[in-house]
Amino acid sequence: MPNVGIVGGGMIGLALAYRLRQRGHAVTLFEAAPVPGGLAAPSAIGPFAYDRFPHVVLQSDLHVQDLVNEFGIADRLRWGLSRAGLYVGGRLHALSSPLDYRHLAALTPLDKLRIALTMRRVRHLRDGTSLESSGSAEWLQSWSGRRAYERYWAPLLNAVAGENHVNASAAIVWTLVHRLYGTRRPGHRRAVYGYLEGGAAAILQTLGPAVASIGVRLELGVPVTRVIDDPHAASILSQDGRVANFDHVVVTTATPLTTRLCPQLSDAERARLEGIVYHGIVSVSMLLRKPLGAMYRTGIASTGMPFNAVVEATTLTTPSAFGGATLVYLPRFVAKHDSYWSLSDTTLRHRFMSALGSMYPHLGRRDVIAWDIARTRHAIPVPTRHYSRDLLPPLATSRPRIHLVNAAQCASGVLSLNDLIGLANSQAARLDASLSQTNSNATASVAVLVHGSREGMR
Repeated sequence: MPNVGIVGGGMIGLALAYRLRQRGHAVTLFEAAPVPGGLAAPSAIGPFAYDRFPHVVLQSDLHVQDLVNEFGIADRLRWGLSRAGLYVGGRLHALSSPLDYRHLAALTPLDKLRIALTMRRVRHLRDGTSLESSGSAEWLQSWSGRRAYERYWAPLLNAVAGENHVNASAAIVWTLVHRLYGTRRPGHRRAVYGYLEGGAAAILQTLGPAVASIGVRLELGVPVTRVIDDPHAASILSQDGRVANFDHVVVTTATPLTTRLCPQLSDAERARLEGIVYHGIVSVSMLLRKPLGAMYRTGIASTGMPFNAVVEATTLTTPSAFGGATLVYLPRFVAKHDSYWSLSDTTLRHRFMSALGSMYPHLGRRDVIAWDIARTRHAIPVPTRHYSRDLLPPLATSRPRIHLVNAAQCASGVLSLNDLIGLANSQAARLDASLSQTNSNATASVAVLVHGSREGMR
């Protein structure tokens, strides 16, 4: 079986290494950080380890559920009813059930009817590809009307994609609607969310040792500078000057880094990869002495707020998970050249705390136990118009020994752990078939050459 090198030890890289090794391939994984996990790797807030970005499991997230069952940690997956809200016109509104939706004063009866018809239209589509020719904002306004877009759809999209949702195609609406329905359990009118005790780290703490135990070689704390394909091998050059040779290399990094790592890609391939727009995220997290409002996620429809949503994560956890304290995320999706990248931690804390205090007047600065701030420039690819046709990266490249598996191959625009694990599973199966076929063809060619040479010697 081919010897495979994988660049990038995030959730995709780890799951891909695990599946390829299960299929018999020799695998070595390179990760620049001292620990694997990428964006899913935990951080610390006060005395507690926590996910830097919030993760939940939906009823429809079968890849995650299958994996935790496979690893024997399904008992750590807790399900519970979840509340959602909307902050519009300086007021908080519950938005957890059809009854809440009917009582939402910010919308007229006609608005609500048009929203329902829009959802029905989207829900019956098999996938979002047919919507990729239209922009999300104009498509939603044509179906639901401008007021419904501004007061309902825009806050929902802002909560998962930020202001960049206006650059996204209407396919992101398909993803959003299907995720909304993916929270429903038969017999429940309210959303049911799952939370894995320990967060994404619980998967990493199981997946990491599992990868090593079946023979994957982990090269942690080893930044890769180049991936080169020559006629005899694919080479990974690391920052410390080492060169490792493989039959094939799979690059799992974000596409801007991929173009720098793989200088042999064609101009057309580089243009395709460089054309992908990413959301960045600046997320301020707080550990509070008291709860906010018992809503898991509150979308923001009021202008001038520095964050796109309020996520009260501990509405899903056990009370003891953070010593009885409340964990809140305040994520802001940030464009490439946004001024938020240059703001100091002190400025971010002050700005975010002031805005949160305007939403929840009972909250004071003394209620904050601890802070943490997470930043990443390449969090989620934006599914722009005609994304699948023009930008979605293929698995194979013009270099036969170099392959791409990365988050940009998910055209949903709303990445979850389920999307990443599902992508790794499907691409591992495709790679296994492709590499095994290549290996078989090479073996057959060698056999023919050896046979021919013997014939010539007779």
